[in-house]
Amino acid sequence: MSYERIETTLCDAPELAVAVRSLALRAHKVMNDPMADAEAYELLARRISRLRRRYPVDARSSLCRWLTNLLRRVEAANLPPAMCSNR
Repeated sequence: MSYERIETTLCDAPELAVAVRSLALRAHKVMNDPMADAEAYELLARRISRLRRRYPVDARSSLCRWLTNLLRRVEAANLPPAMCSNR
């Protein structure tokens, strides 16, 4: 019988903190940039998903809720229209 790691260990905590902070900064930048394109949002969604897979946490935790809500916001974001004019 194999054992899967379900909780983040204490030694993972500093690495997790760096990853969460980096993700939060990137999400803030992308979601507040009126020129962000679909690719930027897709990369952000993938980054959120990778973090969730790398550090599985209890579904009731505030981190899990934050990641879930962030992913929903990214997926639901109204992407700015492609710039078509030559102004």
